[in-house]
Amino acid sequence: MTTPTPTDLQTDFLVSYEGPALANNTMQIRDLAPALLALGQAFDRANSVLNGDKASMGLEIKATQAGSFEIALVLKQLYDAGVSAFSSDFVTSAANLKELFFGNIALGSGAGGVGVLGLFGLIKKLKGKRISVATADGPNMIFEADNVRLVIPLELFRLYQDLPLREQIAAVVRPVVKQGIERVKFKDDGVELESVDKDDAQFFRGAEEEYGDAITSVIPRVRLKPSRVSFVQRGKWKLSDGEKTRWYTVADQDFIGRINAGEVRIGAKDVFICQVLSKQLLSEEGDLKMEYEITSVLDHIPPTEQGRLLSDGAGITLAAPEDGD
Repeated sequence: MTTPTPTDLQTDFLVSYEGPALANNTMQIRDLAPALLALGQAFDRANSVLNGDKASMGLEIKATQAGSFEIALVLKQLYDAGVSAFSSDFVTSAANLKELFFGNIALGSGAGGVGVLGLFGLIKKLKGKRISVATADGPNMIFEADNVRLVIPLELFRLYQDLPLREQIAAVVRPVVKQGIERVKFKDDGVELESVDKDDAQFFRGAEEEYGDAITSVIPRVRLKPSRVSFVQRGKWKLSDGEKTRWYTVADQDFIGRINAGEVRIGAKDVFICQVLSKQLLSEEGDLKMEYEITSVLDHIPPTEQGRLLSDGAGITLAAPEDGD
């Protein structure tokens, strides 16, 4: 995501529902109103997932031409007075949120070339398949679902695995399942960004996001510190986030390789800035269990350098819910 410009804080697009039932350019309020409300809530939720309380979203209806059942919408973003929208504090703009929903995001080479994909397109492509493997690769997530392998931006993955947002997206598509409504389209400046027809609508449901048999959550940045002198055991590290101490599997093979090669020395007083993937699993007996995986060590700070933590802020997010020691 790029640093937003003033025009990125407001962006327009069109949404249209099409089909024989709409031939007279009319649509039942009981179908349209919940769908538009859900779309506004979906953008608000996505903004919350990526920006926290640094910004707020608003979706407004704008007049459009007669004789066409198209609804012009304006997505506006306001940011907190203490946050500069043109600094690194800002996570993603209104324009980038629109791209995350409808496309214009370049796929990684591991997905088979360069293309465009957004949240709606990702749901269509997966066709209800469950994610079996998910690993972090820098700013991207690589995941597999049956025979589908995709490399997508971390921001898109975080939106995809957010349950409330997925439920709101499902409500936007819900009118398409009704008789006489064939599809919903999203357009920008006359160009179709995305569409969902009846065949695809079945995959837009409010089911829980699954990682195999687990519900996952990506924690983009968390500060962790060893809990004792001998904190490495059985391929895992025992680390504390200041509130809870737990075992973390370290999946960052590049960092492990640097340790094994002697390029990096780690100790009990070091601080690690990490990206973490948490997994909530349900056993066959019905018991819940949490697992944590360090997908990327973003920064390693030995005691001699820890004074800079106070000056750079480090953009830290607290870790996921506790699971026991």
